[in-house]
Amino acid sequence: MEPGNLFLQNLNLFLKKNIDNSPSYNVKSENLETLCWCLFLFGEDTDIKFHLSYLCDFLSEKSISISKESAIFFQSCLDMWCLLLTRVDKNLIVDEYLNSLDTIVRFLLSDYEVSLRLAAGETLALISSIIYDIENSNNEEYTKFYFNGYFDVAEVEEILQTTNEVQNRKISKKDREKQRHSFKEVLNTFQTGESPTEELTVSGNKFLFSKWEDIKLLECFRKVLGSGFLLHLQHNPIISHKLGIKIESIDKTTAKNDKKLRIVYSSEGEKDRTQKRNFGRNAKIKMIETPDQELSE
Repeated sequence: MEPGNLFLQNLNLFLKKNIDNSPSYNVKSENLETLCWCLFLFGEDTDIKFHLSYLCDFLSEKSISISKESAIFFQSCLDMWCLLLTRVDKNLIVDEYLNSLDTIVRFLLSDYEVSLRLAAGETLALISSIIYDIENSNNEEYTKFYFNGYFDVAEVEEILQTTNEVQNRKISKKDREKQRHSFKEVLNTFQTGESPTEELTVSGNKFLFSKWEDIKLLECFRKVLGSGFLLHLQHNPIISHKLGIKIESIDKTTAKNDKKLRIVYSSEGEKDRTQKRNFGRNAKIKMIETPDQELSE
């Protein structure tokens, strides 16, 4: 076994031990995400397939009740499941993972954290878009009723339409609006198979993502990199390669000259504004002083 593989194996065992034994769902979640990111970046296909089943076991675990505390862990399971799905063949998803849809719908219908419902909705949208692509490649027409037998299609459609029952749940106005917007996109994909689009601008380069696979991958990168996301996109080729985009290099000399030019324009503009303010101030002072001078004469 190569040293690199041995390191990943030991890391894998350490992270799984924390996932299984930690009483904190936050700790479980962080260890799970670290494990899945290592697999996504460095794992072999067999490792990816094995851990997709590993995640499914957690998602279908009935002994862990869905609660406000456990929601963060289940959300991580869903997000990481989507992340690893981008690494496997689409036909394999149909053959081996569609049976997990009833569990995903269970989270979608849950009454707990809105972030968990959104993650479940986006997972359903990702699966729907993959089925759409497979059907098109087979010259078949996509239909939402493809999922008959996996879950109640009408019930899911009703929830995604944000009915009064959903709107009356005890969530904040901000979360309700976030849910409404997300469910609208998920519903459209569920009904038509078509994905939304998202535009990203990096150093003047514009990129359009028009598949749920790419959008979920983009979302996962944003979450893990936080405020360093754009910086990584500019200088870390691993990230841009995984997203399937090419960041054109910036001419540093030109950028530096442009910055100097902006500073010059800004300085000149500020100088002109200062002169005008001083001129106006002096004129007002002169107007005030003039009547007194006339009276003294």
